[in-house]
Amino acid sequence: MKKASIAIPNRCLAEERIRRGWSQREVAEKLGTTVQNVCRWERGNTYPNTYFRHRLCALYEKDVRELGLSTPLKVRNQQQSYELHINPSRICRPDSLSAPLWFVPHWRNHFFTGREAILKRLHRGFQESSATCVQALGGLRDVEKRRLL
Repeated sequence: MKKASIAIPNRCLAEERIRRGWSQREVAEKLGTTVQNVCRWERGNTYPNTYFRHRLCALYEKDVRELGLSTPLKVRNQQQSYELHINPSRICRPDSLSAPLWFVPHWRNHFFTGREAILKRLHRGFQESSATCVQALGGLRDVEKRRLL
Protein backbone atom coordinates (compact mmCIF):
# COMPACT_ATOMS: atom_id res chain seq x y z
CA MET A 1 0.00 0.00 0.00
CA LYS A 2 1.49 3.33 -1.07
CA LYS A 3 0.81 6.64 0.68
CA ALA A 4 -0.68 9.38 -1.49
CA SER A 5 1.13 12.70 -1.58
CA ILE A 6 -2.20 14.46 -2.15
CA ALA A 7 -5.48 12.71 -1.35
CA ILE A 8 -7.71 12.50 -4.43
CA PRO A 9 -10.82 10.41 -3.76
CA ASN A 10 -11.33 7.33 -5.91
CA ARG A 11 -15.00 7.84 -6.73
CA CYS A 12 -15.11 4.72 -8.92
CA LEU A 13 -14.44 2.41 -5.97
CA ALA A 14 -17.01 4.13 -3.78
CA GLU A 15 -19.65 4.20 -6.54
CA GLU A 16 -19.22 0.50 -7.30
CA ARG A 17 -19.56 -0.37 -3.62
CA ILE A 18 -22.64 1.82 -3.18
CA ARG A 19 -24.20 0.56 -6.42
CA ARG A 20 -24.10 -2.95 -5.00
CA GLY A 21 -25.45 -1.80 -1.64
CA TRP A 22 -22.37 -2.95 0.27
CA SER A 23 -20.86 -1.28 3.29
CA GLN A 24 -17.13 -0.69 3.59
CA ARG A 25 -17.10 -3.43 6.22
CA GLU A 26 -18.64 -5.94 3.78
CA VAL A 27 -16.11 -5.06 1.09
CA ALA A 28 -13.26 -5.41 3.60
CA GLU A 29 -14.51 -8.86 4.65
CA LYS A 30 -14.84 -10.01 1.02
CA LEU A 31 -11.29 -8.81 0.26
CA GLY A 32 -9.71 -10.03 3.48
CA THR A 33 -8.55 -6.61 4.62
CA THR A 34 -9.57 -3.95 7.13
CA VAL A 35 -12.35 -1.38 6.88
CA GLN A 36 -9.69 1.26 7.38
CA ASN A 37 -7.91 0.16 4.18
CA VAL A 38 -11.11 0.27 2.12
CA CYS A 39 -11.87 3.72 3.50
CA ARG A 40 -8.34 4.94 2.71
CA TRP A 41 -8.56 3.62 -0.86
CA GLU A 42 -11.89 5.35 -1.46
CA ARG A 43 -10.68 8.63 0.04
CA GLY A 44 -7.46 8.46 -1.98
CA ASN A 45 -5.20 8.50 1.07
CA THR A 46 -3.50 5.26 0.01
CA TYR A 47 -3.31 3.15 -3.14
CA PRO A 48 -4.01 -0.61 -3.04
CA ASN A 49 -1.07 -2.86 -3.81
CA THR A 50 -1.12 -5.29 -6.75
CA TYR A 51 -2.71 -8.11 -4.73
CA PHE A 52 -5.66 -5.98 -3.60
CA ARG A 53 -6.04 -4.36 -7.03
CA HIS A 54 -6.58 -7.85 -8.47
CA ARG A 55 -8.99 -8.71 -5.65
CA LEU A 56 -10.94 -5.47 -6.21
CA CYS A 57 -11.18 -6.14 -9.94
CA ALA A 58 -12.46 -9.66 -9.31
CA LEU A 59 -14.91 -8.49 -6.65
CA TYR A 60 -16.46 -5.73 -8.76
CA GLU A 61 -15.99 -7.63 -12.07
CA LYS A 62 -14.31 -4.59 -13.62
CA ASP A 63 -10.84 -3.90 -14.97
CA VAL A 64 -8.31 -1.59 -13.33
CA ARG A 65 -9.17 1.35 -15.60
CA GLU A 66 -12.88 1.14 -14.77
CA LEU A 67 -12.05 1.21 -11.05
CA GLY A 68 -9.64 4.14 -11.37
CA LEU A 69 -6.66 1.96 -10.44
CA SER A 70 -4.77 1.95 -13.75
CA THR A 71 -2.10 4.51 -12.84
CA PRO A 72 -0.24 4.68 -9.55
CA LEU A 73 -1.64 7.32 -7.24
CA LYS A 74 1.64 9.24 -7.15
CA VAL A 75 1.60 9.64 -10.93
CA ARG A 76 -2.11 10.48 -10.89
CA ASN A 77 -1.50 13.12 -8.22
CA GLN A 78 1.36 14.65 -10.19
CA GLN A 79 -0.75 14.76 -13.35
CA GLN A 80 -3.74 16.31 -11.60
CA SER A 81 -1.50 18.71 -9.71
CA TYR A 82 0.05 19.76 -13.02
CA GLU A 83 -3.42 20.21 -14.54
CA LEU A 84 -4.50 22.31 -11.57
CA HIS A 85 -1.48 24.60 -11.73
CA ILE A 86 -1.35 25.02 -15.51
CA ASN A 87 -4.74 26.42 -16.43
CA PRO A 88 -4.72 27.89 -19.98
CA SER A 89 -7.35 30.49 -19.09
CA ARG A 90 -5.05 31.95 -16.43
CA ILE A 91 -1.91 32.27 -18.55
CA CYS A 92 -0.82 35.90 -18.94
CA ARG A 93 -1.36 37.35 -22.37
CA PRO A 94 0.66 40.35 -23.63
CA ASP A 95 -2.49 42.54 -23.82
CA SER A 96 -3.25 41.85 -20.15
CA LEU A 97 0.17 43.16 -19.08
CA SER A 98 -0.69 46.81 -19.76
CA ALA A 99 -2.01 47.22 -16.18
CA PRO A 100 0.52 47.48 -13.34
CA LEU A 101 1.56 44.09 -11.99
CA TRP A 102 0.94 45.02 -8.35
CA PHE A 103 -1.36 47.86 -7.45
CA VAL A 104 -3.17 47.86 -4.11
CA PRO A 105 -4.78 51.17 -3.18
CA HIS A 106 -5.04 52.06 0.51
CA TRP A 107 -8.88 51.94 0.58
CA ARG A 108 -9.15 49.10 -1.88
CA ASN A 109 -12.61 47.79 -0.93
CA HIS A 110 -13.97 50.25 1.60
CA PHE A 111 -17.50 48.80 1.71
CA PHE A 112 -16.56 45.11 1.54
CA THR A 113 -18.58 44.21 -1.54
CA GLY A 114 -21.59 42.02 -0.77
CA ARG A 115 -21.38 42.65 2.99
CA GLU A 116 -23.22 45.99 3.27
CA ALA A 117 -26.03 44.60 5.46
CA ILE A 118 -23.56 43.09 7.92
CA LEU A 119 -21.56 46.32 8.07
CA LYS A 120 -24.70 48.41 8.69
CA ARG A 121 -25.67 46.09 11.55
CA LEU A 122 -22.16 46.40 13.02
CA HIS A 123 -22.26 50.19 12.79
CA ARG A 124 -25.68 50.36 14.45
CA GLY A 125 -24.60 47.98 17.21
CA PHE A 126 -21.42 49.86 18.06
CA GLN A 127 -22.92 53.34 17.79
CA GLU A 128 -25.97 52.77 20.00
CA SER A 129 -25.63 54.83 23.15
CA SER A 130 -28.14 52.67 25.01
CA ALA A 131 -26.06 49.50 24.70
CA THR A 132 -26.19 47.56 27.96
CA CYS A 133 -23.40 45.11 27.28
CA VAL A 134 -19.73 45.37 26.48
CA GLN A 135 -19.07 45.01 22.77
CA ALA A 136 -15.86 43.97 21.11
CA LEU A 137 -14.79 43.32 17.57
CA GLY A 138 -12.38 40.42 17.09
CA GLY A 139 -10.56 39.04 14.11
CA LEU A 140 -7.32 37.75 12.70
CA ARG A 141 -4.08 39.50 13.51
CA ASP A 142 -2.96 42.11 10.97
CA VAL A 143 -6.49 42.54 9.64
CA GLU A 144 -7.41 46.17 10.04
CA LYS A 145 -10.63 45.91 11.99
CA ARG A 146 -10.72 49.65 12.59
CA ARG A 147 -11.66 50.16 8.95
CA LEU A 148 -14.99 48.50 9.64
CA LEU A 149 -16.12 51.27 11.98
